Amino acid sequence: MSTIQRVAVVLAALLLSACAQDWSRQGTNSAQMKHDKEHCEAIALANVPPLMWVKIPAKTVPGKVDCQQRGERMECAQTPGFTIPATEADANIKPRAEAFHACMLAMHYVPPSRVSDAEFADSAADLVVGDVNAKGQRRERAALLASERASDESTARPGQWLKDCELCPALVMIAPGSFTMGGANAPEEQPSHRVSLNGFFLGRFEVTQAEWIAIMGSNPSASKTCGAECPVDRINWHDAQAFVKKLSERTGKHYRLPTEAEWEYAARAGSRSAWSFGNDAGKLGQYAWFNDNSKGGVHPVGLKQANPFGLHDMHGNVWEWVEDAFHEDYNRASADGKPPQEAGNKDLRVLRGGSWYNNAKDLSVSKRNPNAPDEGYVFFGLRVARSL
Repeated sequence: MSTIQRVAVVLAALLLSACAQDWSRQGTNSAQMKHDKEHCEAIALANVPPLMWVKIPAKTVPGKVDCQQRGERMECAQTPGFTIPATEADANIKPRAEAFHACMLAMHYVPPSRVSDAEFADSAADLVVGDVNAKGQRRERAALLASERASDESTARPGQWLKDCELCPALVMIAPGSFTMGGANAPEEQPSHRVSLNGFFLGRFEVTQAEWIAIMGSNPSASKTCGAECPVDRINWHDAQAFVKKLSERTGKHYRLPTEAEWEYAARAGSRSAWSFGNDAGKLGQYAWFNDNSKGGVHPVGLKQANPFGLHDMHGNVWEWVEDAFHEDYNRASADGKPPQEAGNKDLRVLRGGSWYNNAKDLSVSKRNPNAPDEGYVFFGLRVARSL
């Protein structure tokens, strides 16, 4: 096992340690306890998302010589040293474990011995792994469990969803946080830069044909035969703006398109990788409709696995318009994620997420697709945002 693999194993053990301990509650069977633990893991992930990162400097582990006396002869073996490269790690490990702990207490479980502050600090200092958030099936279960309906806006927690009206799009509360925006696939994705965002609501799904008809009174989609639960398509940027304006008038809430920064923050859901679930393109079919599995057309929303924030189809199905005018790079990007004061190229607006027509690379979280605001192709749709 390589050094990086060994450290990755240590990291995984740390992240899961607080959740894996032997909690107990009288009269609770193992199946119920498993469900309750998974529920609390989801609550912890939604309330304390893995989005606050700290720099961990490079660390040199010196070599050593081990000698043993064998009869009259001394035998020595040289173990070479190695350098662990500098990286970034999730700084929310401890508060997320504490959120899990609080949830279990609220459900009347008796806690085991808690991990001490010193143990967290010592372990965190040794974490070295490129993407600490790609946790496979555990995060997938958490994503499903986190997507619970809130009774109303005043009680909503990050990860939960609500509706402002029966025919309105479902909204997921996105927790405030910071992340590194951008990628290395194209010049327009650079330079990577830190962005800190306030909390906001984002559509749990892409806007459906049924929702569009309810608000706008007509259906522009080229894929009407797909059905009411399929995303509305053939939407240009001006159409999307008209929809959020009418939705705001109907509900009295401030609906809008998400900014590029908000969209990427929500799509990453704490990931530092090409897609929200990691860098393994072989798993993309679990999360997205794209050219490998779409059979040449759009599909109903929500059929694929949600990302860890409880958002479906952030990869694929239809491209999603965002607010920003297109800038050729991020050299003028702001630290708060707001579009630069200068308008950029007003003749081009940005779409995100890829579509059923595109390949895996075009579905990456950092991919930007500039188009004229009056263009509405068969794979262009939208997802709404709303201010808290």
